[in-house]
Amino acid sequence: VIGMLEVIESDFSRLKMDTAASEKAGAAEYDRFMAESMSAKESKHKVETKLRLDKDQSEFDRVEAKKDLDAVSQELAKANEYFEDLKPACLQVKVSHADRAARRQEEIEALKEAYSILGEKAS
Repeated sequence: VIGMLEVIESDFSRLKMDTAASEKAGAAEYDRFMAESMSAKESKHKVETKLRLDKDQSEFDRVEAKKDLDAVSQELAKANEYFEDLKPACLQVKVSHADRAARRQEEIEALKEAYSILGEKAS
């Protein structure tokens, strides 16, 4: 009976040590897991925050670009309207080149004649 009690005691002692070691290893594993989880959570939170900031910045840039596009589109429309107003005066030839050359030659002849008349009076 005493021998059986000693065997039972040694079995319980071994079981107690195994349980304590297992519990200690489990606690260490839990602590390691919690530390990794917290680190991963913080990392993911930082990534989420950065993505939200980037999204907000992109949205702001998009709105600003849309405003700029609208302003430039209005300027272009006004410039095109002004161009259309000027087009008839600038692009439509009302007098042919030959007629303009003839008038210019007549004007030159008239100026030469006036110059010669003024030159004769001055002498």
